[in-house]
Amino acid sequence: MRNIILLITIIVFQVNTSNAQVSTCNIAQINTAMASAGFQPLNVPGYPCALYYYNPNTTNNWNTAQSQAAAVGATLLTVCDLAENNAVWNAAVAAGVTGGLWIGYSDQTTEGAWTWTDGSTCTFTNWNAGEPSNSSCFPSTDGEDGAIIQMSNGLWNDVYLGPTGACFNPAAYASLVKVNLCPQITPAVSAQNVCQGDPVQLTATSIFGSSPYTYTW
Repeated sequence: MRNIILLITIIVFQVNTSNAQVSTCNIAQINTAMASAGFQPLNVPGYPCALYYYNPNTTNNWNTAQSQAAAVGATLLTVCDLAENNAVWNAAVAAGVTGGLWIGYSDQTTEGAWTWTDGSTCTFTNWNAGEPSNSSCFPSTDGEDGAIIQMSNGLWNDVYLGPTGACFNPAAYASLVKVNLCPQITPAVSAQNVCQGDPVQLTATSIFGSSPYTYTW
C-alpha cells in the first residue's frame, strides 16, 4: 500500500479599506483650493499618503493661524512622531521658511494641559530644553500657550498666543496643515497603512510550518 502525504498550504489575505475622502483624489483641485486660501505646498519626502501646506502669510497669533487652517476645513498640524516632525522641519527649511511653524498644540484652555486641536490623543512631544516655560510678560500674567516648531533646530517652543493683554508676540510664524490622501488600505496581517498605488507586501506560512512565502502586488 502506498502512503500518500498531502501538504496543504492555506493562505488568507484580509484587506480592509476605508475612504476618508473620495476614492480618487484630485491633487490639482486640492492644490488650487489651498492656493486660493493662501497656502503653498510643502514638499515632505517619505509621506506619499499626505500633502502638506504652509501659509507664508505669517501671523503672530496662534488663534489666527488656527483660523487660517479652519478656512480650508483643517486644523493646524498634529505631530505624533519624531520622523514626521523632522521631515516637516527639513522641508520647511528647504522652502525658506524662517522663524517657526505654528502647530495645533495649545494649553490655552487649562494651563499645563497641552492638547491637540484635532482631538488627537498622541503623546509625542519635542520640546526644546527648558520648554514649555510659560514665561509671562510683566506686569501681565499671560503665559505662553501656543506651540511652534522652531526653524533653528526643529524643536518646539511655547510662545504667546498673540497680542493679548499686555503681552505681544514680536515674532510671526507660518501656519502648517496636512491633507490626508485616500483611500488607505490596511492589510490586517501587517497592520500597516499604505496609500493607493503603493506596493503591498504580505507574508504567509503553511499550516505545516514550511518556509514563509512573500507576495507583492
